[in-house]
Amino acid sequence: MSADPEVPATPRLRAIREAWLERAVERLEADPAISAAGFVGSLGRGDADDWSDIDLLIVVPDDQLDHYADATHLPGSDLVTWSIDSRHNA
Repeated sequence: MSADPEVPATPRLRAIREAWLERAVERLEADPAISAAGFVGSLGRGDADDWSDIDLLIVVPDDQLDHYADATHLPGSDLVTWSIDSRHNA
């Protein structure tokens, strides 16, 4: 598959990320068990570029930690492409 030389890749990557984030944030906001969520990494610092990934911190009650540590239990898990179980940081 070849890239279209008329369409630069990087703005397309930013648009894909923004569309994903819009759907993900809507689902996170709709979940009553999620106390808070925020960006860390380059998005959180405000210095993200077109190639930046999404580092998302999600705050849940202690009794829900094991459930939400598995990204397949997050609202919109069909949008998750990769996750890290970071219960050790909880």
